[in-house]
Amino acid sequence: MLATSIQTAILAVYLLSKVGGETNEDDLEVTVEILVILDKELSDEIDHAFSRKRKYCEIFDEVQSIYDTLKEDGVKITINLSGLKLTTELKDQLFIEKPLETKRGETFITINTTEVMLELYDLIEENSWNNEYDVVIFLTNKTMRSKVKTRILGYTLVSGSCNNERNLAISRPMAERIAHEIGHQLGASNDVINMPEDIYSYVKPIRYIMSESSPVDHLKFSRSSVEQFIKFLRSPESDCLRTTNVNDTVVCWKKTPCPNFCTRFQSSTH
Repeated sequence: MLATSIQTAILAVYLLSKVGGETNEDDLEVTVEILVILDKELSDEIDHAFSRKRKYCEIFDEVQSIYDTLKEDGVKITINLSGLKLTTELKDQLFIEKPLETKRGETFITINTTEVMLELYDLIEENSWNNEYDVVIFLTNKTMRSKVKTRILGYTLVSGSCNNERNLAISRPMAERIAHEIGHQLGASNDVINMPEDIYSYVKPIRYIMSESSPVDHLKFSRSSVEQFIKFLRSPESDCLRTTNVNDTVVCWKKTPCPNFCTRFQSSTH
């Protein structure tokens, strides 16, 4: 009788712990399905579909390598390039009416970040891409700049990956920058650098992926970012990352392209 009571008590404690919100390790294993939209310049940069796909698969392989560094903390985030769409007509180019300025070989586009995100949102909502993909990223080589001349390499919203009104980003076509913007979508904010009071003891802080500055010193995430990822993945906000919504997918290889690769690739346009 006593043994039965003990077993019942153990079972009750176990069930209570599950109800209380303890998280299984599997909750820290998710897949982020990404749609990439290339601006007109990047769409025209490479004529051959195979070569274009190779380039962006390789970039996202680098992005994945950055996220693989989280495994040592028990976090497994798979970044899946699930869609690649082109801008084929200049009239369809986002921000076409925004002021452009070229300085020292770099093209700047002066923007209001709120207006830009609304314009991008209108495009993806019109095509229902925000419902199908976890994150939609618009890639451009143009450097964004605010009206007060602040240089912006990318822009997105924190913890937006499972919110159809917030799961969009703008980025340069660089692995480090793409990983940074996806990091925001997964709950991480910019790293805060604490300056020492004694300027003579100042040591240059180490810049990780979520640093506001670029380039970074280490292609990995800071302790603060890791903790923010874990908090987000343990919240209901991340539930969509555990289901597959995408009907078509960009099949990326690791080292050797699959034999029937060319016949399987279909270029998408909007």
